[in-house]
Amino acid sequence: MAFRQDQKNYSPEAIAQQRSRTASNCVNDHAFHRLRERLEERRGCHFLNIRQMEVLNYEDKALIRLKRVNGAGRASNVQTEQQQDYDDQKILPGLPEGAVRLVAGYQADAMFMSIDRVIISRPLGRDIRWAAQVTRFEEGAIWEDITPARLEGFDRADFNPERRSKKG
Repeated sequence: MAFRQDQKNYSPEAIAQQRSRTASNCVNDHAFHRLRERLEERRGCHFLNIRQMEVLNYEDKALIRLKRVNGAGRASNVQTEQQQDYDDQKILPGLPEGAVRLVAGYQADAMFMSIDRVIISRPLGRDIRWAAQVTRFEEGAIWEDITPARLEGFDRADFNPERRSKKG
């Protein structure tokens, strides 16, 4: 977000002309670039691009996508079949089978000028299995569980049987 707000990189006019989708894509691309710069040489971190879906693979244990999210940690992008399969924790060609699929997301303010919250979530279908808000201080990061409450007996991963039958 800071890179996008810097007038050396984007003029106020260019920012004003961006639609929400464009602004999200810019922030996602810049954030992933910074993540790659910081972690590319770190042991256990590998960056993958599977049909335009970029993820950080951490020791084949966790796959992490950077996305704009809502307050529950749900990605706010258009749900492509590949995105749905990722959220469903399905096996995807080119991704390690046993790795949990996570979303490292940000929630922007109303004007898309700053980041209100950073949320790490584990989607399963259209449900969020767990979510944590990350707050960073000088001495480190604090994780707060913000997993949405569930009603007993309604703990299914996906309420859309048509989509499930279509996906096999």
